[in-house]
Amino acid sequence: MTEVQRLFLLLALVAGFFLLRMLGPVLTPFVLAGILAYMCDPVLDRLERWRVRRSLGVVLVMFAGFLLLVALPLLLVPFVYEDVSRFAARVPDYLQWFDETAWPWLAERLLPLAGTGDWTTLLRDRLAQHVGDVTGFLQAVLGRLLQSGKAVAGFLANVLLTTVIFGYLLQDWDSLRRRLLTLVPPRHEPRVSAIGDEVNAVLGGFLRGQLLVMLYVAVALSLGLLLLGLDLAIPVGLFAGAITFIPWIGSAVGAVLSALAALIEFRDWLHPALALAIFFLIQQVGDNLVAPRIMGERIGVHPVAIIFAVLAGGKLFGVFGLVLAVPAAAVLKVLGGHAIRQYRGSRLYAGAVSARRGRGRRRRPGAPRT
Repeated sequence: MTEVQRLFLLLALVAGFFLLRMLGPVLTPFVLAGILAYMCDPVLDRLERWRVRRSLGVVLVMFAGFLLLVALPLLLVPFVYEDVSRFAARVPDYLQWFDETAWPWLAERLLPLAGTGDWTTLLRDRLAQHVGDVTGFLQAVLGRLLQSGKAVAGFLANVLLTTVIFGYLLQDWDSLRRRLLTLVPPRHEPRVSAIGDEVNAVLGGFLRGQLLVMLYVAVALSLGLLLLGLDLAIPVGLFAGAITFIPWIGSAVGAVLSALAALIEFRDWLHPALALAIFFLIQQVGDNLVAPRIMGERIGVHPVAIIFAVLAGGKLFGVFGLVLAVPAAAVLKVLGGHAIRQYRGSRLYAGAVSARRGRGRRRRPGAPRT
């Protein structure tokens, strides 16, 4: 590769990065549809092996997905509604406990932080200083509520657009992959195919396994909190399972929600501690037993690299950056491993090793350096 080609490739990568930043909201349906098509393509391939035409297989897969999206809410909404209603009926008792017990306890603990002044007075002064911000926030919320019809319409439009794109991508997934492969020079095609197969194995196992891990966390945490007697067990379990895919953040939010719900409902320290114990037990079982069995070998990315990927992805691309940080790190690890192996097999690396060995032969052991 010449210097001009390297410069052109670098400029293309930089331009592509800024283009992705600018087109982020527009690309959301395409990214979601691509992820869904990638995950459903093995199912469609299996249907083709059963002599089902691909077009009919696409219809069957989309219909099964639609039934799943409709059936899950129909099954879960009654349980969630019952739990939330039971919790809402006890809200006056919770507010009375907060006013008579929790608030004085907080004031007593936080009063030394206020120095000689009255902590409640300081809090009131701070709220008065920011009353304009609070008013502006409430006005913004009311404006959002007034525009909720537009928001719902936009959401439904995005769902419809994602569904249409998903159908087209799923229909032409194999042909698109073959067309991309034809852009590779023939002498590099075996290497690129090997890299693609390795990336596919890592990503496929991770994405499909992550869904099963989310299902495990949602079911196990809901059952554990139900055994504890928590009214909001099912909503908390479902929400904690839904955000498990975000590394560390999902676990932290799930733990805080479990403990906070137990504290509000039981108003002691024992039940929040038990809720945290249940949550961390489920997490440990999931990390050490469930996830390895479902996903096979781990993606092999160092924890420090995962932390950096999550922070960088969230900073650059927001929520989607958090979601795609770990699989992107796994793909970069595969590509980096192939790049290192190619470098070690290159003439540049061989020349450096030969020069190092030559210097070692010229200088006899024990001979003084000149």
